[in-house]
Amino acid sequence: MVKPDPDISESFAPASVVSDLTADWDNTCRNISLYGFEPLQTAMADALVCAPESGTKLMFLDELEQNAKARGPPHIAAMLTAIIETYVLHVAAPLLSYLMENFDNTFLTSVHIVPLIRSLLDVSMQNPPNVVSTLGAESAETRYVNLLLKVAYNKEFWTMFQTSWNGNIERMKQAPKVLHAFIASLEEHYDLQLADVHNIRRFILALIQLLLVGPHLTTKEIAWVIEFSLRRAWNEILRYVMGRLLSGSLLLPLLPDMVTLAVRYNAVDVLAPVIQTTLLKWIKTLLCTPDASVRVSLDVSKWSCSCKLCRRRILPSLKNLLKEGTSLRNLSSDDVRHTKMLCRKHLPSGFQIVTAPTSGTLKFSFSHDLFASLAWQAEFDKGKEYLTILKQGESFVRRVLGQYHSQIMAGLKWPPVTVGDMLTANAGARLVPTEVHVTVPTSVTPQERLRDREALAKRAKRKQPAAVVDVVKESDEAELEPGEIREAISFHLTKRTELGLSAVARRTFEARSSRVRLRQ
Repeated sequence: MVKPDPDISESFAPASVVSDLTADWDNTCRNISLYGFEPLQTAMADALVCAPESGTKLMFLDELEQNAKARGPPHIAAMLTAIIETYVLHVAAPLLSYLMENFDNTFLTSVHIVPLIRSLLDVSMQNPPNVVSTLGAESAETRYVNLLLKVAYNKEFWTMFQTSWNGNIERMKQAPKVLHAFIASLEEHYDLQLADVHNIRRFILALIQLLLVGPHLTTKEIAWVIEFSLRRAWNEILRYVMGRLLSGSLLLPLLPDMVTLAVRYNAVDVLAPVIQTTLLKWIKTLLCTPDASVRVSLDVSKWSCSCKLCRRRILPSLKNLLKEGTSLRNLSSDDVRHTKMLCRKHLPSGFQIVTAPTSGTLKFSFSHDLFASLAWQAEFDKGKEYLTILKQGESFVRRVLGQYHSQIMAGLKWPPVTVGDMLTANAGARLVPTEVHVTVPTSVTPQERLRDREALAKRAKRKQPAAVVDVVKESDEAELEPGEIREAISFHLTKRTELGLSAVARRTFEARSSRVRLRQ
């Protein structure tokens, strides 16, 4: 590489870059090609990006315009190529916009300039987020988009713009803010018809499709697209958006926005199918049988005791419970009485307490109906904030829900008696938790203890029903005496019968209970 002349190198100091460029155009181009662009990077970037916003034309760009006719396209192309290759991320989009605004199509479509424009366009689209710095109130994305659209609005370069876009579409998917800015700017200039209206309209639809399949799609972005489509009344875009919503995942958080847009644009008939489908899907989810992994919490907001036992053990044990419940161990007799008294007072019917007084153990569990109700209530509470449609007038609600009005309204009120209502309903007969007390025999022999433990081990191998095994395991851990297992089996058999256990299941329980009695 040829060493630069000392005098020439000094002339390339960043502080004097603008004056040098305008003083000797030929010398500037020659030195850029020989010595590279590094000494000019900072000054060129600041000048090209900031000068248009200050109201003063950049002298470098003035010189470029003045020499266009005299020097010809080949000379200008060499200069611009050097700029693109060295500091393109800061100058590509502004320079592209400047060319479109200040030169006619005869110059721009010459064989020397067209490849340059294509390079500027490709590099700009490959680097959307940080091509242009934010200046003033205009966002970086909006300014970047407005610069690139100078090419799209020129009919001679629409095909080039579309080709460059298609080649960099994967990069654009990662920049949803840029997609937003493209759609907003195209809508704003749509009536100006600066390019083929049909092509612009198709491009907007492609942008919306790209936005709706983006990796970071949010309900806010979907609502923005719906509002854009309603405002322009573009039926093909609305049909596409509605189809995407109906075939996609559950969009309950979008309900408030859809209700607002339906009122604002009088678009009830357009948005009603999506609102109906969303609510019906959610209700179906609520009605599903609770999974064994679902965790529920009991309402203890009115718990009337704040003692150490309640704060540290009882109240925490009543939160995030699985269907099989939980146990409290190592309780004194006073603790057991205290816990049972408060459970009777504050907890709903269907909450069961199995006690073993000698071991100081309490086992908490749910009936099927109570657990289903708690699980439904927990899921409903997660989504009820989105039900803003119910705050509208009755006539509006009926119009939106249409033929599904009765079905949806009934689904949103299930179960007819909630957990909170269980405590207040039937004021004359207060509902209390089911309590089971296992009695302990007064005398026991070592032979009976051994026989009882052997029976327990055999039943565990035969995989007895979970309800019985749970109680037996609880009794075994508490070292229950002979006879306690028979009492527990008898109790659970009675309770299962009351809850509607099938005849086959009852016979199975009875047979196993008989075998236990015969062995003992």
